[in-house]
Amino acid sequence: MLDKMKGIIEKCLPTYDIVGELGQGIHGSVYHAKDRLKERAVKVVPIHVERSTLFRNDIDLDSKVSRDFHAVCSYYEKVKGPDVVTVHDFHLVDKRISSGYAQAFLVILMELCRENLQDLILREHPLPAQRILSYAEDLITMMDRLSKASGETFLLTDFKPSNILVGDHGRLLMGDLGGLKRVSSVSSVNAGAQFTPNWSAPELILRGEKSDVISGVYSLGLVIYYLCEGQLPYEEVDFIDRVAKVRDEGISFSRNDLSASLVHAVSRCLAFERVERPATFAEVKEILDGGGEVSPQPVAEPLAVPEEAPLVKPEVPAVWVEQATGLAMNWVESGKLTLRSERHLWSDDIAGFYMGIHPVTQAQWRRVMGTNPSHFPRSPDQPVEMVSWKEADAFCKRLTEAYRGAWLFFLPSEGEWLYAARGNDEQALYAGGDNLDVLGWHLGNSDFSTHPVAEKKPNSYGLYDMCGNVQEWCREIVACFSDRGVGGREKVIRGGSWNQSSGKCTLETRRIVHEGLRYSNLGFRVAMRPAAGTPGKGRPAL
Repeated sequence: MLDKMKGIIEKCLPTYDIVGELGQGIHGSVYHAKDRLKERAVKVVPIHVERSTLFRNDIDLDSKVSRDFHAVCSYYEKVKGPDVVTVHDFHLVDKRISSGYAQAFLVILMELCRENLQDLILREHPLPAQRILSYAEDLITMMDRLSKASGETFLLTDFKPSNILVGDHGRLLMGDLGGLKRVSSVSSVNAGAQFTPNWSAPELILRGEKSDVISGVYSLGLVIYYLCEGQLPYEEVDFIDRVAKVRDEGISFSRNDLSASLVHAVSRCLAFERVERPATFAEVKEILDGGGEVSPQPVAEPLAVPEEAPLVKPEVPAVWVEQATGLAMNWVESGKLTLRSERHLWSDDIAGFYMGIHPVTQAQWRRVMGTNPSHFPRSPDQPVEMVSWKEADAFCKRLTEAYRGAWLFFLPSEGEWLYAARGNDEQALYAGGDNLDVLGWHLGNSDFSTHPVAEKKPNSYGLYDMCGNVQEWCREIVACFSDRGVGGREKVIRGGSWNQSSGKCTLETRRIVHEGLRYSNLGFRVAMRPAAGTPGKGRPAL
């Protein structure tokens, strides 16, 4: 085969000697060539057109091959730039018309890049954090420009480290000419789908959907993760299981020197649901630059409760209002949580506790933490989202410290959350009944956004938005579940959200995700118990 390709190249580039093969792709092979003055890469792409009702005679076949050759040339003119490998010339070689088909070879003389990004990572891993950030910014800028220049078709089906070349002075260059995918006469050297499953979005792998910018964003997230870790997430399993693990367990990073914005951007890109990912590469860049990011920031002044706060009578009130945030909390009486299945019956006693009547809002978060990380900051009464489990836990601890431990604020356990959400109705499909449209915001009625809390009907405990609007972090799992890893860095979330179907917002639905993840559909609700007796009603001051 090498001798044959040498013969093809010599017909259009007689001054060059072929040093060897650099690699093979879906559409052809790339060779290292040099003459007395310079070195180049040469890509040889087979072109093949079958006779059909569209191409009945020799003239039709000849015209089709020529049109497709010029289409590739004009496509490169459309997308060429500082982030695409330089093409010096195109040649159409060895065109032949036979009784059944026409064939030829497209020969592309290109800039020589001796290394691709995958080779660089494998050779130099671990890369310094600042270099990773710089490469990530370059890749995002590259894909943003190319998707716009090419009408969103450039390499969105096969974006991976081996297709990204390293040019002079470490420049990252797109090395796979996306225009080849758009020409029907360009043969595929390798049979099968023209994308690499390991680097592809779930919808391409599982549902066979066409690639677009949002699926390209997922592939971008995988490439940046590879920059950080030197391997794909859950690389020990195949691509089908990998998609499921990323969906169910989230991603984690083995190093702690990465910026919070970078980790956040990759997590957003790798969301299983398309609506949870950034919609454009420009939006990825905005997240990487800090937009929507929860990074360490100055927080509000410490909350304080007056030392002389008077005691009230020991009876537990039905409603208690946290004075710093105005968050109303309803008392949930002690009871028994029972879970039934076809094979098991499990129950546990739930001690009485207070539960916030709605998820923590953006205004309440800002009052305590001094920031607003939310993806949807339109109204202060919308639930805060884009907060990790640890950040939600820090919010609760801050309130506990403000009351000097007299009141204990915490994330509800999964059992407490489910017990409160049921509201003494073990048969209800959702918190408050079986009609989610009147109980919560979901994919079918949310208009793709969170909504101000407490606009829908509450359940029997007076709790709003337990199903829908945002999913909610839980402190720990119900004992009868044996989810591997939960209790460490994996946490349970409950409740469904604005971008999930009604079937994923039921009281039976639960997900396990990494504690560090932040989603635009994930918030939390505060629970509370008196530490000893009933403390005073002191008003915290900021």
